[in-house]
Amino acid sequence: MKKKLLQILILGAVFLVNNQLQAQTKNVKDSTSTSTDDDEDDEEMQAVIKEKERLAKQMATDSTKKALKIVSNSTNSKKGLGIGLVSSTNGLGGHLSYSFLPSGKLIGRLEGTYLNYNLKDFSYKFGKTSMLINGPLKFGSVGLYADWHPFGNSFKLTGGFAYMLNNISTIAYLKDSTKQGDIIIAPEEVGSIIIELKPNAIAPYIGLGFGRAVPKHRVGVSFEMGVFYIGEPDVKFVTTGMLTPTGVTEEKKLREGMNELKWLPKLSLSINIKLTK
Repeated sequence: MKKKLLQILILGAVFLVNNQLQAQTKNVKDSTSTSTDDDEDDEEMQAVIKEKERLAKQMATDSTKKALKIVSNSTNSKKGLGIGLVSSTNGLGGHLSYSFLPSGKLIGRLEGTYLNYNLKDFSYKFGKTSMLINGPLKFGSVGLYADWHPFGNSFKLTGGFAYMLNNISTIAYLKDSTKQGDIIIAPEEVGSIIIELKPNAIAPYIGLGFGRAVPKHRVGVSFEMGVFYIGEPDVKFVTTGMLTPTGVTEEKKLREGMNELKWLPKLSLSINIKLTK
């Protein structure tokens, strides 16, 4: 409604300027038609009239162009609301975005992703020991981000915070039976290792990429890469059966390894749709 009102006011102003210039030109013609007695003065006055007419038309044309440019800029505002589908290394989900500036340089984004994957007899080596791991791996986050497009194009810098949903809870058994003398011991009898990893709840995020969460046209694509700072995760390491004596040593090694993984990388690709005109 505001944009339409602005268009009407500007075009009305251009119309009034045109009328005023035409009236001035007509007055000049009328005043000169009664006071031109000789040929020389008449020719000179006609030249002046033609020049004023040319200037009046030029001013009217320039005014119209400026008015149309203002109207065009107001109607081509990049402000608007958008939604998107997100596929990332931290899960699948979507986002709701809003462009705060007419230039489209600042876009706020509320994004959520989630992925729950169950490991089943996943083979992994702890040192020289082969283990089978089972259990759920949960990835995801709910975050509030700001995309800044410093050059006004698709390149963006992103910052924000996220509530992390990542959680790993697994149990591991020996892959093969072990032999003690003449006795063969089944993996279940040897014991198990229970591992739980959970990062800090709130994680800052920084990243960069290409594409707009609120596209210029109806549909757009964006790519982003960044990292969450998850800090030192909460680690739970429990051993049972014959593996109990090694539990303290292995837990210490695991904690030391986790201390080096305070940053969680993220790659994402999204398809974005602009909801507003």
